[in-house]
Amino acid sequence: MKFLILLSGLLFSGCVTTGFISPLGSAVFKVDQEPVTLGPSPSFAKKGEACSINLFGLYAGGDSSLIHAMHKGGISKVGIVDRSVTNIFLVYGQVCTIVYGE
Repeated sequence: MKFLILLSGLLFSGCVTTGFISPLGSAVFKVDQEPVTLGPSPSFAKKGEACSINLFGLYAGGDSSLIHAMHKGGISKVGIVDRSVTNIFLVYGQVCTIVYGE
């Protein structure tokens, strides 16, 4: 019984941070680009990307925030915000926020 509890904890840890929950649902292998929002900037000259990862459900970390993506791209006025999700079931997960603007 203890083994099943431990196994279920490993299987379901970090689900939200790796993007397992999305409009497509989870899959054994998933690579997805998802639109998030459109901002006031008409220019998409600059691009910034910020990512978080999950390894084996044991480590989850990173900074995939909008502010971090804007900072990395030198963006002060947002045009488009997208999200990229990569998931290899129980092995690797990555969520990236991608920002275009000026």
